Amino acid sequence: MGKRGYSIIFTLSMLAAIPGYATARESLRDALIPGSLGVESTLQFDLYTHKLGDRWAQSPSGYRGINYAYQYFPSSSTNPEWTTVSGQTLWLNFGFKAPKYWDGYVELEFINQYADRYWMPVNLEHRVSLGYPSYLWRTADISYHDEQRTFRYFRGVGHTGWNDRGDLFSLYPEQLETDRYVRISGRAVPEGWQMVLDNAQEHVEVVYGPEIIGDYRNGIYAHYSFPLGGMEHIIVHRNHIIPYGDEDERMQATAWSSTYKQLHVGVLYQPFRLNHEYIYTEKTTPGAGYIGSDYIRKTAVTGTADAVGLSARLTIKPSSVDAIIETAVLEIARLGLVAGNKQEYKLQLQRRLSSTLNATLEALYREPIIGPLPLVYEGTAANPGPAIFIPRGAESPFWVNWSNRTAEIITITCTYDPTPKTWFYLYRDGILDEWNLNPREDAPYSFAAQWVFSRYPGG
Repeated sequence: MGKRGYSIIFTLSMLAAIPGYATARESLRDALIPGSLGVESTLQFDLYTHKLGDRWAQSPSGYRGINYAYQYFPSSSTNPEWTTVSGQTLWLNFGFKAPKYWDGYVELEFINQYADRYWMPVNLEHRVSLGYPSYLWRTADISYHDEQRTFRYFRGVGHTGWNDRGDLFSLYPEQLETDRYVRISGRAVPEGWQMVLDNAQEHVEVVYGPEIIGDYRNGIYAHYSFPLGGMEHIIVHRNHIIPYGDEDERMQATAWSSTYKQLHVGVLYQPFRLNHEYIYTEKTTPGAGYIGSDYIRKTAVTGTADAVGLSARLTIKPSSVDAIIETAVLEIARLGLVAGNKQEYKLQLQRRLSSTLNATLEALYREPIIGPLPLVYEGTAANPGPAIFIPRGAESPFWVNWSNRTAEIITITCTYDPTPKTWFYLYRDGILDEWNLNPREDAPYSFAAQWVFSRYPGG
């Protein structure tokens, strides 16, 4: 938007513990030893000097000026001036680790003054300055655990999901960008309670909370795994309020999957808005379609078959040390209309080129079972009339979006890490986002390069 600026951030950190830490460089949560308490504080001073680009102006809008409306004047100069703003933020972290069973961590944020930023007009600090309490309870992670049980309360603490534990359909997806959630919404996400019961063969995990997944409220998620017939079986269930549609409308789904050697297969049942009428179109001769359009208008009703999804994953690891590919993973999925509306094929190949360099190739092809509704107006381009077709909205039982639109994507990732014991990534290989980079990486130099070739046919 033509906005320019410079910023200076100065941070002062203090670390103290009773009786002590392993090293003062470690974070409080990791540094505590059994039978100790800890306090960590960080005081940050923000100083911003910035101005808008010429011909730009801003004015507060929304509730109590919580947002900015930017306006461009192409024919006249606004002569914006440089402005300097400052702010101070204090983080206080408290932690404890009992000799047995109990440990906890809490983080509080105190905002004394908000340093206004042009490029982040709606954020946590802005909300605090408009009348919220001057502090926020950002993080909590308190748990009781023994060899077979875990009971835990968490707030603002991310989780990796159950994809690597048999959740083929991502019913419990990862939620890792906790700073972004609190900055944008003012809420500490995720938040909830967790119970884990383990024995030699069975695993039961239940998670419940007001917002386990961003914007999806009052959700319960359950995971149960057990052996039977020489195979491992996994049952995953979810039930939460969706952020669209009718008030307090819930979506629920149950998935079963089973693993036999390198093959993992699963079935999903998501009975969302069954017996619901919907519209779809088919392309025809120009002008011969519905009300003179290029499309034939058709209607149908969602049924039980539309709530079913199927998925399979085959992992191959050649035993020969001379094999060109070390790991190959092939995934195939077909999800009914209200279960996800897509069919997808994905191939991932991985090879370690040397002791320090790893390469991954991923190819994906995806398309919806029923495509999107076009935006078509009656009349001509010069004189359009009312809309004949409009894209599906919140009232529809299914949609076409970035998760299921037609796509052909090839991704090549190379990772250089001379100390693989402290792997370059924190959660999942190949995701080059800040939240996924391992802060404990101890290599003098490490890097990753990624090339993405994508094609999205259509508008």
